[in-house]
Amino acid sequence: MFTVPVPRWDDEAAAAPEAPGPAVTQAIPAGSPSREPLATVPLPTFVPYAAEPPPTDTPTPAVVPAPALSRGTGAGTVPAEAEVDPLLGAVGVALFWMTVGWWVFVLVRVLGRVARVGGSDRLLIDTVDRYVEETIIAAILSVLAALLLLLSRGRSGRDALGWSALALAVVTVGVAVWRVLP
Repeated sequence: MFTVPVPRWDDEAAAAPEAPGPAVTQAIPAGSPSREPLATVPLPTFVPYAAEPPPTDTPTPAVVPAPALSRGTGAGTVPAEAEVDPLLGAVGVALFWMTVGWWVFVLVRVLGRVARVGGSDRLLIDTVDRYVEETIIAAILSVLAALLLLLSRGRSGRDALGWSALALAVVTVGVAVWRVLP
């Protein structure tokens, strides 16, 4: 047997919510493993298409293929913005900002080297030479960002962000070629 406290819901409990003295409890019988198991209830079976009426013998209309759409002018053309995938533009923006972040880290490394060692004429060369793999990956990411921003977003890709991604790609690839290739 278990005992649990029983709340009082009468007017006396409202007047004195915390009256001193023993709490009122009620005994609850404990479950015993010797009880009979509960009766199993059969689950309802699912019959697909049971609510739909049976098919009729009416013939179906013939399917007429749609005319092919071209990018030219005239009837049946698709506007340039209809083929734009917004996910590709978002990926391009993310890659662009990853490349910008890489350049920020290059700047932090250069400033850290200036603070530790002092300035020299080989400051940028030494910084890029230490992180050759990062330079190559940044060049690849910047080219992908420029391509995605300029080509996959339709006319909206040819805005300031698209052109700045192209400029950043040219600078990053230039630095990678300058330092990696002999």
